Amino acid sequence: MKIATKIFKLSIIIALLVYNKECKSNPDYTLFMKNTIDTSAAAKELLEKGDLIVHNPFMPEDTNSIEWIKSKDNLKKITDVINSNSDPVNAKFLAIMVLKNNNSDYFLTMNKDLLIKYVVQALLNNYTGYYSDWGFKGNYSDPSFGGTTRLKDEDFGAVGAFFLSAGDSALPELLKLLDNSTPVNYNVYGVEKKGDPHKVWYPRPDLWKTLRIKDFAALYISGIKNYEIRFDISASKRDEQISKMMQELKIK
Repeated sequence: MKIATKIFKLSIIIALLVYNKECKSNPDYTLFMKNTIDTSAAAKELLEKGDLIVHNPFMPEDTNSIEWIKSKDNLKKITDVINSNSDPVNAKFLAIMVLKNNNSDYFLTMNKDLLIKYVVQALLNNYTGYYSDWGFKGNYSDPSFGGTTRLKDEDFGAVGAFFLSAGDSALPELLKLLDNSTPVNYNVYGVEKKGDPHKVWYPRPDLWKTLRIKDFAALYISGIKNYEIRFDISASKRDEQISKMMQELKIK
């Protein structure tokens, strides 16, 4: 009995070791790992301050976190997170947001292709926790509010606006996403805060319920190329609008 027990325990250990090796060889392994042995101190700091970085970059009450985020002394540490082979992608994404919002001159000197790939992964996995951060929060597509097709900054989302700053360099990755019809569970940051004085958007649950990844890609492409487009509530009509945009822009 004792021998059988030992053999059973040994088989479990071997199975775990094999599973762990297979996981680490998978590039997606680090996506949801926040505090692993290999995670750097700077990456842990970023993950702890994630909500502040994305949603409240100017929160005066969290003075220590603001100082850490804005400190030029941490510039190399934050950059090292992006270039790290072991830090998780969600930490890399937060590092990119910090540099974009607080060190724009330095941000412009970085490898755009690498940054774009990390932000695309963040979009696909909704690392911010709210798809409103990625766009479609405005009223531009609602005829009852004028139905304008001229997009405003807030329509791209605080995080989605990254792709506009990347410009044409983001097009190759965004074009790939046009084939992704995966629906998103659209949610809005701060929607529960009634009487929010900063609320300059109109709820669009009819549109939000039918949004897909490809719609976000089309949104960013339209912004990069300054193309006027209306996003219809109907997904099939949106597909027609997107196809028309791509034909007229001649970039696919």
